[in-house]
Amino acid sequence: MTVGKSAQISDSVIFPDASIDDFASINGAIVGEGAVIGKNSRICKGCIVADQAKVKDNVSLTEEAAVCPAREVSENILKSKIIC
Repeated sequence: MTVGKSAQISDSVIFPDASIDDFASINGAIVGEGAVIGKNSRICKGCIVADQAKVKDNVSLTEEAAVCPAREVSENILKSKIIC
C-alpha cells in the first residue's frame, strides 16, 4: 500500500498494492487490491472501491457507492450507486 502526504484513512480496510494519493480522505470504506484513489479524493462511509479500480483526482464517493473491479470513476457520486 502506498499512502501520499496528508492522506487521511480511518475505520477502513485497505488491501495490498492500493495507492492512496496526496490529500485523499477515506473514512469507513473498503479499498480493494491494486485500487488507486486520486489526489484530493474523498471516499465516505460504506463505499467499496473494488480491485484495480481507479478514482480520479478530486472525486467524491458518498452514501455507500460501489465501484466494480477495474473501472474508473471521474465524476462525483453523491448517492448510493454501483459503477460497473
